[in-house]
Amino acid sequence: GIALNVKTEESTFRMNGGKLTVDGTWMTEAHVKAISRPKGKIATASFWASKLNSFNTGTDHVNSTCGGRPFVLGMGWDKQCEEMRFAVGYSTATWTIHEWIIRVHGTRSHPGLVSGPAHRIDISLRAKGPVASSLPHGLIGQSFATPGLPRIGQKDHYPASGRFRTSAMAEGAIDGEAVSYEVGSAFETKFVFSRFDAAPTSTSHLALAQDVEASAMDVGDHATASHGEASLGLPVRRRLSELDPCVTDMDSNGVADGVEGHVEFPATPTPAPTLAPTPAPTPAPTPAPT
Repeated sequence: GIALNVKTEESTFRMNGGKLTVDGTWMTEAHVKAISRPKGKIATASFWASKLNSFNTGTDHVNSTCGGRPFVLGMGWDKQCEEMRFAVGYSTATWTIHEWIIRVHGTRSHPGLVSGPAHRIDISLRAKGPVASSLPHGLIGQSFATPGLPRIGQKDHYPASGRFRTSAMAEGAIDGEAVSYEVGSAFETKFVFSRFDAAPTSTSHLALAQDVEASAMDVGDHATASHGEASLGLPVRRRLSELDPCVTDMDSNGVADGVEGHVEFPATPTPAPTLAPTPAPTPAPTPAPT
């Protein structure tokens, strides 16, 4: 099994040359828990935006455990734990676990920050192979369980000026409500739709795509690819929410979103549960993974 939890914190920031004040949230922590196969060794990893320095990097912002033995990963370090690999670049940690690749990128929260955390994280997930066979779940994980079916949720529409409080919670794209995905601690795996410890499920009714690459991120105006593209091995992308066009550089990388063509999910500073499990587990004997 594999589970990814994230923590969000409230923040206030100004946009549009100070004309618009936004009350929203940013993701500030990511915690992953996985079980190796076939030995069943447990590994964990965490990324802490609060430990990033003014250069968006650090020496102890990523820490992990392998079979209960703790270790810290700084810039340029990597660690192998059975078939699970944890690597840290300048501002990005890449966790490769089974068929899943999780990338966590740390950056400043917003240039117009008024209050809240100075740094945030952006997360992208990519899966290779027929991961839908394990029926992954979670805020993001469930989008990988339905190849070819769009999951486009509620989005916030930012005004040009005034004060605005974000409220979209991916309604329409997720099963149940956002509160159903809350967990009580960093590595907790139990929530309403959890499949971390689930038994294998028959998926004969699904038209599963083989060797499909998927990523939970916005890509231009094309939120999802068709099942025909998936069966050809072309990238299939999912998004649970999207940014309003007036938000011009939500990932704060200095490149306009319309120019770079995408914003990594979920850059939208919408309120979310304190800890929200995302990718779903990989039940044996056919493992797989807001």
